[in-house]
Amino acid sequence: MNRTFGAEALPTSVTLVCDVCGRSVTTRLSGNTTRCPKRSGGCGNPIPVPTGSTRPPVTIGCYACGCQWDTRAREGSTVRCPECQHPRRVPTGARDRIDPGAPRAYREQPPQRPSSREAGPEHGRGLLGSLADLFRAGAGANDAPTSRRIDCLHCGNLWRTTAAPGNSIRCPECRRMRRIPTGSTRPAPARTTQARPAAAPRAPRPALALPALAPARPPAPRPALVGPIDPQTLPRAEQNRRDIACQTVGSLSIRSGLRVWYNQPPGACEALDTTLIPDEQRCPKPATRAVQFHNGPTTAVAYACTVHGPRLAALAQESPYITATLHPLRAR
Repeated sequence: MNRTFGAEALPTSVTLVCDVCGRSVTTRLSGNTTRCPKRSGGCGNPIPVPTGSTRPPVTIGCYACGCQWDTRAREGSTVRCPECQHPRRVPTGARDRIDPGAPRAYREQPPQRPSSREAGPEHGRGLLGSLADLFRAGAGANDAPTSRRIDCLHCGNLWRTTAAPGNSIRCPECRRMRRIPTGSTRPAPARTTQARPAAAPRAPRPALALPALAPARPPAPRPALVGPIDPQTLPRAEQNRRDIACQTVGSLSIRSGLRVWYNQPPGACEALDTTLIPDEQRCPKPATRAVQFHNGPTTAVAYACTVHGPRLAALAQESPYITATLHPLRAR
């Protein structure tokens, strides 16, 4: 079964011969490796399939020595001449233009580019001449506003195009690509030098009004220290609570220096910090937390402020038998 590619019928598969057992193997692979089938009595030897074996051969010529040969290389790829090893690019679309009845004729010699001295005004003038025409003031005065004149850098052919600058187009003679130079062919309009009016002086900015500073507040007076009381005037239950709290905290705060006052007035913080000087050991703040210590069936409660309450509860972490919980006191 054959499939049509351009003007020539191409084979869908190719038949190869195994080098070991001499068996014929038919495959559709191209540029890969197949194996001699063992199920049909083959030897399983890998057989390389030539690349482009299903492509039709195309004849190309060398620009250096004029040699011609057939190749199955991919269009757009580069092959080397078998005589002089000069690189030659396979033309794109070469197999679409194959005519079996009339082989395509190639040039025997590379195209000679005419020199700028011998060429006339309508022939190729080289890259410098093309750039001079683009930047010359009257180069495009007689041309159409949407067309520009381009010359080929390979064969010197001159033609007009409407493509935008920066794009690449193909020469109609040698089919080589030519990039259209960027820049306008029309002369830039002359700039008129007019005296600009002097700018009016800017009005001075108004001074920023700074807000008036509020008078400094006097420092808050320190609460007066509450003196100790006689615990014998308190109820018996309150005396027992203070005895148990002082004994429990005293057994926990051996290293921290934190104790509980026994003669502190009711409602005041009962924390005693022995690491301070004697005048600052008594806390003047009111009690806002209740620290409850649990030692088996025995329960001890101490009242402290917001700062000393968590410190008293943290003392129970050093003992494996005593636990402590912190509870806020209700406001009366």
